[in-house]
Amino acid sequence: MIRNYYTEAYKGGIVPTISADNLIDGTAKVIETVAQAGVVNAATSKTFVLTNLNLIIKRGMYMTALAGSGGVPAVSINDNVIVESVVYGATTTTVTLNKPVQTAAAQALTFFSIAQSSWKEYNLYIGTSPASSTISVLTSSNQELTFVNPAAGFVLPVSVVQVTAVSGGLTNLIALD
Repeated sequence: MIRNYYTEAYKGGIVPTISADNLIDGTAKVIETVAQAGVVNAATSKTFVLTNLNLIIKRGMYMTALAGSGGVPAVSINDNVIVESVVYGATTTTVTLNKPVQTAAAQALTFFSIAQSSWKEYNLYIGTSPASSTISVLTSSNQELTFVNPAAGFVLPVSVVQVTAVSGGLTNLIALD
């Protein structure tokens, strides 16, 4: 019975796009991006004053940053740093985040929107796994997970929206909806 279910689902499956930027079906994950340099405060904080007016930054956008000077760690999408409020001044923009992050003076920040509510979820079938293979995926709750040595014929136990990387000869992936 279970074998027949997956056999039928396999017939309607698609080969997923493996990409750091696109979802399984090939659509772009990020729908709007704005880079902003010139953070005034160099500390761990929830509130940042940006040195110029930026009307593109909106409440609900994600924020990321590359690693900064002095050992300041990178902020990635998986850190789930989200803009809680924005105040536009005459020449500055004040951004309040959902949690404190560490930045360096004048560190470049990136703000972006994603249409997470429209992401299509898939079960991911592993076709071939010949070696110590890993697969990194993004779940429907925007969390990146890495599975090490998934068995051939295995369906990952999460709802997947994006395959970000594969290694070790892992092939023949099928996304089942």
